[in-house]
Amino acid sequence: MTIVCEPDPSIAVAVASCTDDAEIARMVADLATVAGLLLEDDPAQPPESIVVIGPGVDLVEVIAFAGRITEARPTVHVILLRDRLNESVRDLAVDRGVREVIATRDLATLADVCQRARYRHQPSPGPAGRIITVYGATSGQGRSTVAANLAVVLNAGGRHRVCLVDLDVVFGDLTYFLATRPKQIPERPSVPWSPLATPYLPGLDCVLAPDRPGDAVAVPANRTEDALTGLASCYDYVVVDTPQLCTAQVLSALDVADHQVLVTVAERPALRNLRRTLDMLDLLEYPVGSRSVVLNRCDPRLMPTRTEVDLVLRNPVTAVLPWTVDVPASINQGTPLALSRPAHPFVQAVRRLAAKLASTVPADGG
Repeated sequence: MTIVCEPDPSIAVAVASCTDDAEIARMVADLATVAGLLLEDDPAQPPESIVVIGPGVDLVEVIAFAGRITEARPTVHVILLRDRLNESVRDLAVDRGVREVIATRDLATLADVCQRARYRHQPSPGPAGRIITVYGATSGQGRSTVAANLAVVLNAGGRHRVCLVDLDVVFGDLTYFLATRPKQIPERPSVPWSPLATPYLPGLDCVLAPDRPGDAVAVPANRTEDALTGLASCYDYVVVDTPQLCTAQVLSALDVADHQVLVTVAERPALRNLRRTLDMLDLLEYPVGSRSVVLNRCDPRLMPTRTEVDLVLRNPVTAVLPWTVDVPASINQGTPLALSRPAHPFVQAVRRLAAKLASTVPADGG
């Protein structure tokens, strides 16, 4: 159920009308009442997951409330409505735990945000989801491109819950690939990282790298395994985009991965680096059957022959992704190609890769 906090009844009714379709939103006039509802220990009371705070509530009260609730109930999704939006108010509110700041008149966006939040907080049926770690030993090979498009394809238009995680906490750039902003790191980050998940599409959330200087140290490397397995309990798939360096966080992501996707390009130096990576994985005794080699940006006119590739890698190639100018164009536009052009040959190749990783992915990708 959703709680709408707004002292003006007419505004509260208008807001409540677009926040819940299947449930009746509860309307209250002050944040003290909201806090009482959220913090009461009543087993018969369903957990409240969404709080919409109207423009009539004082911003100072909102900030104090959000900070308190974020610490006590980190899964609560707080949405703030303001008649006038400005960057300083947005940053202050988000920094204290507010998930979204929306213009009061923009009820369509509010309805969409509430729908995504409700989807996230529904209990995940069945066993824990699969963790897919995307890694490559050389920079510029397209790890983030593969991870972002793979997440969209696995999401299958909302049919599967997917969380895309940017594990490059220092230089991660998925926020630019998706043209969205990361949640700010709380003072005491919780595990799993669900409070940091940014809704992107229905059923597809993202844990993006922090964009403030110094926030990277707030993401503890020794909690990576707990965080990823925790996310897997909430999603069908967790797709992890990793940095180039094999850090402790990367090793943790490889340890818990149900499948490792190793990305490279079809150039001899890159192939040799991937061969060294495969040797490292063998020394660490990761199962050979849980890895897939992906050759990205392949142009048949320029790449070595398949025989030469096989001689260098000594490992079967799972997927070949074609070179196309449409991929960098989609990056600059901030929209994965799998979202903007689902029938594109590159996306079709990613879809075939996804089908090998999970037999439940629909053939049409939704």
